[in-house]
Amino acid sequence: MDHHGTRTPAVIASARCAGTATRLRPGSRTSALWHAARPCERLCYAPGAVLALSGLAHLVVFAV
Repeated sequence: MDHHGTRTPAVIASARCAGTATRLRPGSRTSALWHAARPCERLCYAPGAVLALSGLAHLVVFAV
């Protein structure tokens, strides 16, 4: 839980995998979310990541 008492995505993912709400290491959040996601969620995460990286690449081209 964060400082407001709400459950973060990492806590939700760990609870889904382990059945308990344990805090994950900061570097493992993305990996835990990916492995805890259902296939339909992964289908959305992958294009979203591609679009975000494409946007960053276009931002670099625009800056040049």
